[in-house]
Amino acid sequence: MSINKWIARRLTIGGTARVIAKQYTWCRQNKFKETAPDRLIFHEIIMLRFKFPDSRDLIHMVEEGKIRGLKDLVIEVLSIEAGYRKNTLENQLMFSEIIEEELLKKNIPLSAIK
Repeated sequence: MSINKWIARRLTIGGTARVIAKQYTWCRQNKFKETAPDRLIFHEIIMLRFKFPDSRDLIHMVEEGKIRGLKDLVIEVLSIEAGYRKNTLENQLMFSEIIEEELLKKNIPLSAIK
């Protein structure tokens, strides 16, 4: 593993994925029924993390289907907070891989990661 990948995994990229995975798991187990659609949990995570207008924009993206899974949500959060899309395509692909790996490590079902 390269030093850049290790740093990304330990700091912003991996950290954001781990926090959102914990929020998803908590909401799924404590706030919503097991049968609740993921989009309701995504709304809750967004409202916990952002204020207007970012929250409105992200919720709109969920409703339009632009955010289809937790991986997409993490990427959008990182785009707002850390300039995810300002990185090279190579780095974005590496970050995407890290996000998916971290979500899987937190036992997020593949159906929620997409």
